[in-house]
Formats: sequence, C-alpha cells, structure tokens
Amino acid sequence: MANKEELTAQAEELGIEVQESWTKAQIEEAIDAALAGDDSGDEQDEQDEQAEGIKNISRFRHKIYGKIVQPGATYQPTESDLADEKATKRIDNAVRKGYLERV
Repeated sequence: MANKEELTAQAEELGIEVQESWTKAQIEEAIDAALAGDDSGDEQDEQDEQAEGIKNISRFRHKIYGKIVQPGATYQPTESDLADEKATKRIDNAVRKGYLERV
C-alpha cells in the first residue's frame, strides 16, 4: 500500500495537480481516472482517423472521388480514394471554399 507522498509523486508524473487537501483516496481516484482516460483516448483517436468522411454541405450535388454525392450526404473515402493525390487536392480545395466539410 502506497503512502500519500508516493501517490502524489505518481499523480504528478501523470500530469495531475494534487492539492494539499486531497485525501489518499482522492489521489488514487485521480490516478485511476487519468490511466483510464489515456487508454480510451488512444482508441478514440484511431477510430476518429478511420471514420473521417466528407459531407456535402452545398445546395448542389458534388463529385467526391468520382462519386456523385447529394446535398447533406456524407461519403466515406476508401484507402484507394485517399491515394489519388489529384482528387484529394480537389477535395481539400472544396473544403476550403465551404462546399464540403470533413466529418
């Protein structure tokens, strides 16, 4: 069983600012929350990268990687779509102009 000083040191290593008034149990809870948050955050970042789609926010149909996408619809590009640099530049330009958005 760790004492309060050891727990405080461990919490500070994790970037937690421990207050003098905290009890040993509060420090342990903060450490557990930080450790749980680190694991789920990494998985969420990976899911976000994989789930990135392109939404047509204009009033008109828009061609995204060779597919016609209706207004308000979202297209999920494949790896081969993303490998097409010329089309990706066109998509980036349409995002800058406000016709499409990444979701």
